[in-house]
Amino acid sequence: MQKIDQELRAIHCELAKNPGSERLKNVKAALLNNKALLFSQAGKYNDALKFIDQALALNTSENFLAFTSNKASFLHKASKFNDSIECAQKILEIDLNNEKAIEILVLNYSSQASIENEKGNNSLALKMIEKAIELKPKDSILLYNKANILNESQKYDDALSFCFLALQNDPTLASAKSLQAFIFHKMALNEADKKNYEGALEQIDKAIEISNSEIAFFINKSSFLFKLKRYDESAANADKALELQPANQDALNMKKIASKYLK
Repeated sequence: MQKIDQELRAIHCELAKNPGSERLKNVKAALLNNKALLFSQAGKYNDALKFIDQALALNTSENFLAFTSNKASFLHKASKFNDSIECAQKILEIDLNNEKAIEILVLNYSSQASIENEKGNNSLALKMIEKAIELKPKDSILLYNKANILNESQKYDDALSFCFLALQNDPTLASAKSLQAFIFHKMALNEADKKNYEGALEQIDKAIEISNSEIAFFINKSSFLFKLKRYDESAANADKALELQPANQDALNMKKIASKYLK
């Protein structure tokens, strides 16, 4: 930082003698940009914004896109999402396919979606994540995030569709697989609440097929089977739950209840 400040003082003196020099303006702008980057690396985003604005004020068209991209990045890191979006859009007006600007827009929309989701504003969160997906339609994390928002909105079928899309693009995405399983589990419980235990079994089996290490899945399957008077199978699924967690009281209770009806 000290070296940059020394160089800036020297350039300032030279510009005082030759204020119309484009070369000197470009050098000064580059130094101000470097200083802004150092402040950003230190987490001092307001200082970074001050110096990047000084660089942009020199109107050096040579580095306009790079400096504006940096400004958009600093604004995002400072959680000034709308200002960051505006900056990125200015870049895209000049360079429609600018990858950095597109990435910054995606980051901003995704961040806004997460914030609104945390507030419980799922409708607004959905709009934000859809804007991000429009820019990167095959991004598995964005697709998973949309699935998660839809799940919290209790739109389970739509949520499953976006889990599927996420896994199409990244079959190893564990979070999407886990979400799939828990959505099937929720759907199973909903069917059980309606006393549709056959339907509940169909959904819980889908959950278990994806994840066979969740004790709650086997306990609930045991309960559904018990309601259908399939006591042998109910006891067997209680045993599977106990293999995962031998002291689990719910599993022990299901085993005890089902065993009373065994011949």
